[in-house]
Amino acid sequence: MLLRLAVGLALPWLPPAILAILLFAYVPMLHYRGIGLPAWATTIGTPGRTASTLLGTALLGCVVYFLWLRLPLPAPLKPGPAPAIPRPLAFALFQAAIALSEEIFFRGYLHDAFTRHGRKPLLWTSFLFAAAHIAITPSAWRAMTFFPALLFGWSRDRTGNVYAPALLHLAFNLLPAFFGG
Repeated sequence: MLLRLAVGLALPWLPPAILAILLFAYVPMLHYRGIGLPAWATTIGTPGRTASTLLGTALLGCVVYFLWLRLPLPAPLKPGPAPAIPRPLAFALFQAAIALSEEIFFRGYLHDAFTRHGRKPLLWTSFLFAAAHIAITPSAWRAMTFFPALLFGWSRDRTGNVYAPALLHLAFNLLPAFFGG
């Protein structure tokens, strides 16, 4: 709701994306204040398992994405043309901040919250991830974020950290930016 308000207000000194990064990264830390950082923030995981998880899910995601581009789907379910990116390095760093902050919130904090309450977090966090993307920019294409979120959640379960999902998230953010989306 705060992000939607920020988009509506269009404050020049606080762009909505910067507010989102700050909220997604900071709000979970309020919960962990005084009890220390959770394992998902301090664990890197087994290098072989993390590498194989990243490679496997990245390849799967890329294959699905490029096959999706080839499907004869209605326009709302297809990505738009790739925009011009005048400063690719700055864009990639910004996308990395977005990916890490969202993964801290969804695959870190919310994943733990659902687990603590006896619920399987994979579907719940993926659904909320997609709902947040739809709330900011409503479109059928944004609803498709549910499917990469499943891969992000699976990689979190497999590696025990948010770094693998954040790297996948970054890769999946860059795909449509450079190939359409």
